[in-house]
Amino acid sequence: MYESLTINKPINLIGEGKDFTVISGRYIEEGIESLISIMTENCIVQGFTLKNGNNSFLDGNNADYSSNISIINNSIVNFRHGI
Repeated sequence: MYESLTINKPINLIGEGKDFTVISGRYIEEGIESLISIMTENCIVQGFTLKNGNNSFLDGNNADYSSNISIINNSIVNFRHGI
């Protein structure tokens, strides 16, 4: 089972801690699916282990929405690209 999350409204997405809350994607060698796509301003993603992702949070499709976004205290494992 894998997840793919699109955030399109300002939100504070806060897990129970990176040792306890995991969001796992579907790492595809040539895939374009992002684990988390942030399509808004004013967003916090905190306290998760994020693993098996293809693209960054703010790829070219999301660059217009990259104001006031915080990625805090997360473990990022097995990502094709960074944040």
